[in-house]
Amino acid sequence: MGFISLSHIFFSYDSAIDLFANLSVIFNDYERVAIIGDNGCGKTTLLKILAGEIAPVSGMVTRDAHVYYMPQIQIHDSKSGGERQSFELARAFDSGAEILLLDEPTNNLDTDARKRFFDMLGAYPFGVVIVSHDRELLRHMDKIIEMTNGQLHVYGGNFDFYTAQKCIEAENLQSKYAD
Repeated sequence: MGFISLSHIFFSYDSAIDLFANLSVIFNDYERVAIIGDNGCGKTTLLKILAGEIAPVSGMVTRDAHVYYMPQIQIHDSKSGGERQSFELARAFDSGAEILLLDEPTNNLDTDARKRFFDMLGAYPFGVVIVSHDRELLRHMDKIIEMTNGQLHVYGGNFDFYTAQKCIEAENLQSKYAD
């Protein structure tokens, strides 16, 4: 069984601004996990740390899996962007990596390419960690990890489970402060 383990990770781009601190989490080679959160909260940075593209300021990263990292593709021409995105996704799925790290994998894809992507995702026998805002894709995940205020909050289900849990959390918070 392959995995990537983060233990007490601290990261900052500027010593005055901590992006996250004391993050600990394990990504296994049999799970489909989505990392979600507001733009700029550190999701892509976390993927880069998982991939070994950048190192944390402190903490330990243990990789006991072959990983394949596909960064977010920034292309302004949607036709060529979709073709390039499809090509890069095919390379990722053909890599045989035990854990794929995919940043916004459905960006630039048309309806047919999205269907092919979801078919490849469903057939992929190993783990996938994605960063995405695509609700349809998030519904295909086994686990949602929400990044807020430099912390990770793990929800053991897909996007529908996550939204139901967030409603329960909001109701519980509201009931604590009832009139």
